[in-house]
Amino acid sequence: MMAYSWPGNIRELRNFFQRAAVLSKGVPIDREAVRKLLHLPHNQSEEQSFLWSAIAQMPDDDEEPEIAPDAIAPLERSDQSIMTILNGHEDFCLQGHLSAQEAKFIALAMQMSNYNTAQAAKRLSLKRTTLIAKMRKYGISSDVPPEIPAI
Repeated sequence: MMAYSWPGNIRELRNFFQRAAVLSKGVPIDREAVRKLLHLPHNQSEEQSFLWSAIAQMPDDDEEPEIAPDAIAPLERSDQSIMTILNGHEDFCLQGHLSAQEAKFIALAMQMSNYNTAQAAKRLSLKRTTLIAKMRKYGISSDVPPEIPAI
């Protein structure tokens, strides 16, 4: 399956699994079944060669995965503030904290997008309908707040 190019991308992969489930009739799907479903020729030496090269490229379980240095830096800077929060609250609620942060992100994205839901959803990499559901959950309005007159 790894050697197959999947020209239809995720749609073809989904269809493959649906077809395999129907045609297998409860029998485990082995490599011969995969080969037949994908209409692949059987070349055992080529298959073994591919498998060995794939295994050689896999990281060892003992190895730490590589993390980009620029991804580590922000985490290190925020470690101290996280430790301060955890030390100050014996009954710290992670779920509540994450919900509050999510609500702040949504409110700020709406403000930055001039209360345009589609733009805010794009900024947050969410579907517009998902953003609307989250806004309802947190009681965030999509209406532009009235301007406060200067005195």
